[in-house]
Amino acid sequence: MTQEHFVKGIIWLVPVIFGAGGVYSQTQSTVKQVKSVEQSVKRIERSLSLHEKKPQHETGAVEVKYIKINQSKMMKRQSRIIENLGAICQATNAKCR
Repeated sequence: MTQEHFVKGIIWLVPVIFGAGGVYSQTQSTVKQVKSVEQSVKRIERSLSLHEKKPQHETGAVEVKYIKINQSKMMKRQSRIIENLGAICQATNAKCR
């Protein structure tokens, strides 16, 4: 092998070595990012499983109770309004629908 071939071989190897180093560096960076994402997903899954085990949020249960109480009151008022409207229609001989 002549010196000229040797120099050409080294010149050809320099970008290949730098390219391989770049690929290796990118791979290592990606591995770190994947591990970080995996940890985040595991943390989210743990918190989600804890969340799903709770029967209801305490504030949600209180709000639902409050809504049911108010809904019951509204239904009673609506019934009285319908009765009053029926009485008004009957007293005035109006055709109410």
